[in-house]
Amino acid sequence: MYYGVFFCSDASIFYAKGFIVSNASMFVMHEISANGQKVQDNIIKYIPGTIIESLAIDSNLDIIYFVDGKSSSLKKYNIRSNQLITLISISASTDLIFDWIANLLGWIEPRLSSIRSFSVNSQITDTIYSSLQNPESLTVDPYTGELYWIVGAPEKSIVRGSWTRNAPKVLISAANINSPRSLQFDVTSQRLYWLEHTFIKSSKANGSDIKSHINTKGAKKIFAYKGYFVWINEDDLHFHIANTSQAEYTLPTLQNPRDAAVFDSSLQDDKRGLTI
Repeated sequence: MYYGVFFCSDASIFYAKGFIVSNASMFVMHEISANGQKVQDNIIKYIPGTIIESLAIDSNLDIIYFVDGKSSSLKKYNIRSNQLITLISISASTDLIFDWIANLLGWIEPRLSSIRSFSVNSQITDTIYSSLQNPESLTVDPYTGELYWIVGAPEKSIVRGSWTRNAPKVLISAANINSPRSLQFDVTSQRLYWLEHTFIKSSKANGSDIKSHINTKGAKKIFAYKGYFVWINEDDLHFHIANTSQAEYTLPTLQNPRDAAVFDSSLQDDKRGLTI
């Protein structure tokens, strides 16, 4: 497949909404058409001299935040200005998230078994939790400020905490879940989604109403998006309409993808006080 490539010295204009996939050195955006039901052309952004470990998106301001494993730093790429800056130095980190209401970035530092944060407003870094048991797969509900992650080894559970350091609470214990990974909170459905072996499963935000959805046959990253399930399997992006038997749609993406996120500013509408 041919990709139109935009290097750092070129003007870089991404689509209004799409799926952003990263590998170690570049981002690709696959456009979502106006009706939200078709993925079309793509644009690539090459970031030389970096190892992109994890990314998070601010769709309102057209910003991609990412962990650079090569320089051990947190970086900010502004799509509009084509500017790349280093925010702070950090230890080896995974599972970068962005809370667009609190304007906080969060991530896991596996070596210290901690969850840390960076305020986009104050530029202050803080430790939210430390001495956790093998934390992974951090995600956030921006409406409540609640954090969710997976803990434990070899038996794993899904846990809830918060930016304000509420005592972590087990929502789904290892007795009711089998090796979960790729946890995601979906703001549209207000549900948690994760991979369990090859199946996408979900629950309400309080851990109840566990459902099994679709066999991804080997996905390594999943997320829900406006009635669709989307996942990465090898070098392909897969799309399936939730709660249907319709065949999935497959799209080639970057080689050796590491992370993916939805770029859609409508997901960042502040709906607090509304029924969502």
